[in-house]
Amino acid sequence: MIPAVLNNRYRIIRTLGKGGFGKTFLAEDTHLPSQPICVIKQLKPVVEKPHVYQLMQERFAREAAILEELGKENNQIPKLYAYFVENEQFYLVQELIDGLTLSQKLRQEGFFSEDLVQNILIDILPVLDYIHSKGIIHRDIKPGNIIYREKDSKPVLIDFGIAKEIVDPTIELGGEITNTIVTGTPGFMPPEQAVGKPIFASDIYSLGMTAISLLTGVSPEYLQNHPQTGETIWESRSDISSFLKNILNRATKINSGDRFPNAKAMLAALQPQDQFFSDRALSQQDLSVQSPETQISKFQSLNNRDSQNRYSQDKALPEERENWKRLEPENIKQNNISQDNINQVPTQPPGLSEVNLNTPFGTQYSQQSYRNRQILINKVKNYWVKGVLETSLHGVALIELGLENRLDVLAHPWGMLWETSEQTRQEISQNSKAIDLFLQMGTGRSLLILGEPGSGKTTTLLEITRDLIRIAQQNINQPIPVVLNLSTWTNSKISIEQWLVKELNTSYQVSKEIAQKWIDNQQLLLLLDGLDEVNSSLRDACVAAINQFCQNYGETEIIVCSRIKDYQNLSHRLHFQTAIYIQPLTLEQVYQYLQNLGTELYALKQALQTNKTLQELAKSPLMLNIMTLAYQGISITELPGMTLEEHRQHLFNKYVQRMFERRVAKHSYSKNQSIYWLSWLARKLKERSQTVFLIERMQPDLLPKNLYRLYILCSLLTFTGIGWLVAIHVIKTIPPEKAIISLSLTIVFFWLYFGLNRINPVETLQWSWKNARKNLVKGMIYGLALGILLKLNVTELELDKVFLGIISFDFSVWMRALRGIIFGLSMGLFFVIIRGFTGPKIQKITNPGQGIRKSAKNSLLFGIIGASILRFTATMLGWSVNGWTIFGFSFGIVAGGVDTCVKHLIIRILLFQRGSIPWNYAAFLDYATERIFLQKVGGGYIFIHRLLLEYFARM
Repeated sequence: MIPAVLNNRYRIIRTLGKGGFGKTFLAEDTHLPSQPICVIKQLKPVVEKPHVYQLMQERFAREAAILEELGKENNQIPKLYAYFVENEQFYLVQELIDGLTLSQKLRQEGFFSEDLVQNILIDILPVLDYIHSKGIIHRDIKPGNIIYREKDSKPVLIDFGIAKEIVDPTIELGGEITNTIVTGTPGFMPPEQAVGKPIFASDIYSLGMTAISLLTGVSPEYLQNHPQTGETIWESRSDISSFLKNILNRATKINSGDRFPNAKAMLAALQPQDQFFSDRALSQQDLSVQSPETQISKFQSLNNRDSQNRYSQDKALPEERENWKRLEPENIKQNNISQDNINQVPTQPPGLSEVNLNTPFGTQYSQQSYRNRQILINKVKNYWVKGVLETSLHGVALIELGLENRLDVLAHPWGMLWETSEQTRQEISQNSKAIDLFLQMGTGRSLLILGEPGSGKTTTLLEITRDLIRIAQQNINQPIPVVLNLSTWTNSKISIEQWLVKELNTSYQVSKEIAQKWIDNQQLLLLLDGLDEVNSSLRDACVAAINQFCQNYGETEIIVCSRIKDYQNLSHRLHFQTAIYIQPLTLEQVYQYLQNLGTELYALKQALQTNKTLQELAKSPLMLNIMTLAYQGISITELPGMTLEEHRQHLFNKYVQRMFERRVAKHSYSKNQSIYWLSWLARKLKERSQTVFLIERMQPDLLPKNLYRLYILCSLLTFTGIGWLVAIHVIKTIPPEKAIISLSLTIVFFWLYFGLNRINPVETLQWSWKNARKNLVKGMIYGLALGILLKLNVTELELDKVFLGIISFDFSVWMRALRGIIFGLSMGLFFVIIRGFTGPKIQKITNPGQGIRKSAKNSLLFGIIGASILRFTATMLGWSVNGWTIFGFSFGIVAGGVDTCVKHLIIRILLFQRGSIPWNYAAFLDYATERIFLQKVGGGYIFIHRLLLEYFARM
C-alpha cells in the first residue's frame, strides 16, 4: 500500500493513473505554507539480484538530473521539484499542469480542426528539438502524453519518466548487457522502436501519428496499411489540405530515412516562407496570378493525391467498396455512423485478386491466403467467442473481475524489471482490463493469466480473444488469434511448433502446410488455455518447450492460462513479459450480484451471512453462477453445514438435478443413463488430457483391452471379407493357392499402409501438384512392388525359379513380369493421384461427425478414379475388365476413406453394445449441451468447466 504521506512531506490526494513505466498520484506539499499541489510519479524496479539495486539508484539519479534540466530551461516541460527513494521505491515530484490531455480533449470535443492540429505541431516541435539537442528521445509521444495547458493554450510534453541518455542505450547488470527497454504505445510506435532501437526520428513518427489521430478521431492501430508500401492509409478519413497531408505522410514513413531528419526540418515544412503555394489557401484568384506551368503542376499534384487516396476504394471488391464509401465524410451522417465508432466499421484489404499484400510478417497475401486467414478468424470467433464465451455460465454474471500483477512468478533473465506497481503483487485499477494490459506491451507480447479454479481465467482469455479478433478483422497486418488447449501436449519429445501444426489441423481443419507457413511467418497470436491440464509429469517440460518456442519465434505473441497452485508447484518459470492474477470476488460483489437477481435466492443470501464455507465458494464466479441455478427457491434448511469439498459436491449434485429438470427440446434420455454416459466421457477426456471431444476423432484406445482385441479381429475380418469378395471377381481363373497368397499380401499391404491403431478422417479434397510430385517416386515403388507380387504365380514366388526364368529369357516369365509392371505403374499412378488430392486447404464449416461423412464422400470419388484407371489398364492388357474395375473401385474407396468409416463404425458398435455411448451420439451430446453440461466448439464438445468434468469423472 502507498502510505498517506510520502517522504514525510507529500500527502497523497488520489491516484491519477498508470503508464507503461510508472504510476502517478496527485499530492500536496505539506512543507510549504501554501501547500501547493504537485504530481508524484512512482517507479518500482523488481530486482532479483541485490547487487543490481545500487546500479539502479545511480541510474535513477542521472535520469532525475536530466528531467530537472529539461524542466528548468523549457516551460513546455513539467518542472522537477524533487526526487527521492523510499522503501526501495523511486519517486519523482513534478509540476502539476492544469489542463486536459489531447486524448481527453478529443473525447470531449471530437476530432480536431486542421488549423488547431497545425498550431499544436508548430508549438510542440521546438520542444522536441530541444530535448533531442540534449540527447533525449521521449519514446512515448501520443495524445495522452501532451497536455493542452489551459492558461495559455500551449501543448506541454509530459511523461519523461522513461527518458534515457542517447549516449548510453544499454544497462550492464551483473556483467550482462541488456538491450534498451522497449517502450511506447502500439500504433504510435515506429518499427525501429518496436525492436528496441529508437532514434530521434522515432519521435517524429509518433508526433505525426498523434496528429493523424487528432484529425481522424481514430487510433492508428485501427487504420489500414498500404498493401505494397506498408504506409498508413488515413487521408480519406479526414478532409484536410494536401499541404498538411504531405507533411504528416512524410513524418510517418515506415523507413526512418524517409522521414524529416529532425524536428527543425518538420517545423520548417509547416512554416514555409511563402504560404502562397499552400493548396488549402489556393483559390481561383491565386491560380490566376500563377504561371500556366505552376497551375498545371499544382492540379496534377492534387489529382495524383486524390487518386492515391482512392487507391483502396478503387481496387476493393464491390462489397468492400460499399464499406469504404460509408466512411466518406459526406456519407457518415446519413449512414448514422458516429465519429466515435468509425473504427468499428469492418474494412477489408484492397484488390486481393490484383495485388499481393506485403505484411510485416515477411510474407505476401494472395487472394487464397487472405481467404484462409478469414476462415480461421471466423472459426475462432464462432467456436470460442460465440460458442463458449457468449453462452458460458460466466456470461450470466457480468461481474468485474479484479486483477493483480504477479511479476514474481515469471523468470527475468536480466535480474530486474521496471514495474508500474508498488510491489510485485499489486492490484490493477478497476478501469483496466486484461486486454488493455496486453495491448500496452511492445513487440512479442506475452502474458500469463493465473487464478484459482473457477475464477474466470478462461473467460478472461476469451474476452481478450474477442477483442483481438475485432482488431485482426480491421487490420490485415495484425496476427490471427488462435485458441488452443495445452492439455493435448502429451509428448515431451514434440516441440510446441510441431504440436501447433497438429492442433491446427485437428481443431480447425487447417492443412499442415498452411499451419507451418503461418508459424514460420509468425502470423499467429497464440491463446493457450489449460497449462494446469497438461499431465503433471509433463508440465515442467511444457513450460520449457514454450520458453524455447518464444526464443525461436520471438515476435509471436502468446497468452497462457493456468491454475495458480499448479503453476507455482513447477520448477520452471515462463519467460514472459508480465503475469496477472484474477482475484476472487469480494463478499460485497457477491451480495450485490444476488441482490440484482431478485427474491428467489433469498435463502442463499441468508445462508451466506453466516456460512463461511458458502462464502468461500461464492468467491468463485463459476461457483456463484452455479449457486444461482442450483439454489433457486430452496429453503435455508436445505443448506446444512458442510466442509468445503462436501459443499462443492452438494452444489454440483443440485446443479445436475436442476439441469435435468429443464424443459426437453427434441430428445429425452433418462437421468441415470445420461450421467453414466457423461461420466464415461469425462473419464476418457481426463485420462487422455483432452478438453475438446470430436466424434470423428474417436480412436481405438477408447476401448478396454478385451474390446480392443475384438476391434482388431473385427477390422481384419471385415477387410479380409471385402478383399475375398473382390478376389472372387478378379481372379476367377487363378488357382486357389495364388488367390490366398495374393489376398494375404494385399491384406498385409493395407494393414501396413492404413493401419488399425489410428483413425484419420480424409477431409481435405483439393488438388496439389506439389504433393503429387512429392509422392511420385514413392507411388511408383509401392505400385511396382504390389503389381509384380500380385501377378507372379505360386511357383514363380520361389526365387530360384524366378531367377532361372529371367536369365533363360523365358517369354512367359518376362511377359508376366511386364504385365505386372504395367499394372504396378497404374497402381502407383493411382497412389500419386490420391496424395495429390490432399493439398493445402482449410475447411470452412465444421459439424459433429463431419470428418466421417467427408471421408465417405471422398472415398466414392477415389473409387471412381481407381475403377477408371484399372479398367483402362485391364482393357490395354486384355485382362478381365469387369473384375479389375471392381478391384480398382474397391481399392479407391478404401484409400479414399472407407477404411476410416469402417473402423469408426466398429468402435461405435462396440462402445454402444458395452453401454458406454448411445447410438446417436451427436444427438445426446446436443442434449447435454441444452442441459448446460457441455458446450459446442465447432464440431466438438467441451464440458462447461474443468471442475464439472472432474465432478463427472469421479462419479
